[in-house]
Amino acid sequence: MNHILFLLLFSINIQGAHKQGAQYTIASWYGTKYHGKPTASGEVYDKEALTCASNTLALGDVITVTNAANGKSVTVTVNDRGPFTMDRKGVAIRPLKPHPSRGLDLSRAAFAKIADTDTGIIKVSYTKKHDKTTKPTKP
Repeated sequence: MNHILFLLLFSINIQGAHKQGAQYTIASWYGTKYHGKPTASGEVYDKEALTCASNTLALGDVITVTNAANGKSVTVTVNDRGPFTMDRKGVAIRPLKPHPSRGLDLSRAAFAKIADTDTGIIKVSYTKKHDKTTKPTKP
């Protein structure tokens, strides 16, 4: 029940906040269990790299993710698919189904840059810096 209330309050809270080009979602993190295994992009997952999984963004997109609670940001590259619905043991339910409320799975290192990993999930906004077809702009 608390989880449903959290999601309801989150969706109400972000309806009026429209940062230019920003998208809003809930982010979680994944780490040790997948470390060293191939990602959807073919790269080997590194929990210490600044990467993320998304079911809607293109592989290779670069996004800046900002924690809604503290304003801290991290720039990550989409290199995997997820998050997916899990069973109580943390195993993805087959066939794979996108998680109903989480839009991003950050690597452990990326999540740690913007929140305490003990938190588990956070409200975030994200903006696309560039996609796989455009070159990054120089600072």
